Amino acid sequence: MAIPLAVHDGDLAQADIRLNGGSWGELAFFYADPDNYCAARIDDNDIVSLIQVVRGQESVLATGHYTQATSVTVKVAAAGDTATIWVAGTQLISDTLTGVIGGTVALAGEQAIFDNVKVGYDNTSDDDIDDAGDALVVNETFDGTDITPTHDDYGNLTFDGTYHYGYDAPALDKAAYAS
Repeated sequence: MAIPLAVHDGDLAQADIRLNGGSWGELAFFYADPDNYCAARIDDNDIVSLIQVVRGQESVLATGHYTQATSVTVKVAAAGDTATIWVAGTQLISDTLTGVIGGTVALAGEQAIFDNVKVGYDNTSDDDIDDAGDALVVNETFDGTDITPTHDDYGNLTFDGTYHYGYDAPALDKAAYAS
């Protein structure tokens, strides 16, 4: 699942991740597409990794160890060319990224369950986005009723359960593409 929000210098993203019997879960950031992104990955061997995927080639930039629990909070901060990762409130990784220009936040995993996803800017410089002065842009608990996103005839997302989307490009003639 990709959250359509650009991640810039100084932004924070966090999510509670439960592996749920799977072997890994990721909080991806600077996500451009499946072949170009960075991520904090936790696995069932108690390892957290900072990974960077460029043109489909994955590199592990740094690793650390965490203590597994039913669910752990994974947080990533981007500042300049440095990514910092916390797991369960403890900073485990701070390393340099190369060639990253921005992207979105995404969640991925093998059977992983995500909850309490937050994305925002840490205005108070205290390494969290929970303060009144911080700019919290996404705060998704995944509680509530089921929502079916809607799209137009061309596949463009028009409603995601919260926001309505409009496109200013002229509509294309579908019949011209049918042949």
